Amino acid sequence: LTPVTASAQTVVGVTAPLTITKTPATVTAIAGDGVTYSYLIEVTNGGPSNAHKVQVSDLWPTPSGSIQQGSISVTAGTLPVPDANGNFVWNIDTLPKGTASLTVTYTVPAGTLAGTYTNNVSVVSQEGTTPVTASAQTVVGVTAPLTIKKTPLEIGRAHV
Repeated sequence: LTPVTASAQTVVGVTAPLTITKTPATVTAIAGDGVTYSYLIEVTNGGPSNAHKVQVSDLWPTPSGSIQQGSISVTAGTLPVPDANGNFVWNIDTLPKGTASLTVTYTVPAGTLAGTYTNNVSVVSQEGTTPVTASAQTVVGVTAPLTIKKTPLEIGRAHV
């Protein structure tokens, strides 16, 4: 007798749809007020599979220096190191079904011009080639209270 062998292949699919949100703690800021503001980035894997090599890219508003980054904290992955403009990439090796978050604090320098600043964020993983994006806007106001002091000049009187 001749032995008979058979083999079968199983294709394993991965389903790890990602979503991303960016939520500022406040949508308005005053340049030079010394207040520390923050925003929250949340990346959610809808599962059921793990997402691998997740990369979140955060692009800070321009012009450079309009916002000064403070601290960054994360609930998963590697703590990112910002470049000179405040932009950074947050890496998460494996994101199981669920949500990971990152919080950034920042201040708005006194020299920042009034206007609307848009901060963009995107996420991509090994399983998905199309980035998923979100953005948040902060309206920066400028307050420069001016005071005027009027001091009468003493005009000399003629003495007789």
